[in-house]
Amino acid sequence: MRRKRCVRPIETTSRARKQRDDVAKKLASHDIPFFTFCDQSIFDHDDVMTNAGKPNTVFTPYKCKWLETLTPDALKPYASEDHPDALSRRRT
Repeated sequence: MRRKRCVRPIETTSRARKQRDDVAKKLASHDIPFFTFCDQSIFDHDDVMTNAGKPNTVFTPYKCKWLETLTPDALKPYASEDHPDALSRRRT
């Protein structure tokens, strides 16, 4: 039997994050792994925060923190052919 898994992009709204968390819990109860990935932006919603760990409310400090967080490793490409097991198979 082929192992089941679920892979989804990271959502950006609080409603979508709650839905994602609910789905992850339901899948976990059936022993199905759940993976997320960032596909619409470079950083996830909580990757760039103030030094106090809170969301930025002013653009310039956010921009400075964003540029500080943007390292060559954050932009490193990952060749999909090196990780074929991480790709979902299309059902025909």
